[in-house]
Amino acid sequence: MTPGAGLWYFCPTRRSGRLFSVRGGLEGAGGSGPGRGHRPARWEMATTISSLIDRNRVLLPLRSSAKEDVLDEMIDRWVRLSGREDLREKIRASVWEREREVSTGIGRGVAIPHAEIDAEFETSAVIGISPKGVDFDALDSSPVHIAFLLVCPALEEQTRLKILSGLSRLLGEASVRKALRMASSEEEVVGIIRDNERTE
Repeated sequence: MTPGAGLWYFCPTRRSGRLFSVRGGLEGAGGSGPGRGHRPARWEMATTISSLIDRNRVLLPLRSSAKEDVLDEMIDRWVRLSGREDLREKIRASVWEREREVSTGIGRGVAIPHAEIDAEFETSAVIGISPKGVDFDALDSSPVHIAFLLVCPALEEQTRLKILSGLSRLLGEASVRKALRMASSEEEVVGIIRDNERTE
């Protein structure tokens, strides 16, 4: 893995690992079959990044300056907006299980923490912007300025992988990262994502 060569992302799962690249999308996925838990209709509905984010799901700026506190701040916003207090600790455990395997600070000031939860709910997200930067144990050791928390039901792995691939492409663009860091309002963040997202 070479952070300087592009925005690469190793995504471990309980069963296998995936490697994302802004140039190649999803690589090493072991085939293109539907896999376990495939739900075509739901997949088509929930795989645009802009559909997961509205102004209430933007933390601008992040109040916290430490990795653990940033994750808790983002999880707290997700829980409050989703009305699922019962999932708080499950989300936290899932996020930290992944962080212990490999940091989701994927380089170039970006982190994409994510959780798979064995429960029924709508896939959704929270994005946080830190102008000052957060020490996130990133793969390239750079501070994180853009953190995107994704929370999915465990059975919707295909949805999660497609969203992560889209995020890799979106946040692989230096102009998008710069615009998000300089955004002055939640609405501006939403607009930047909407205007720059590429769908397949």
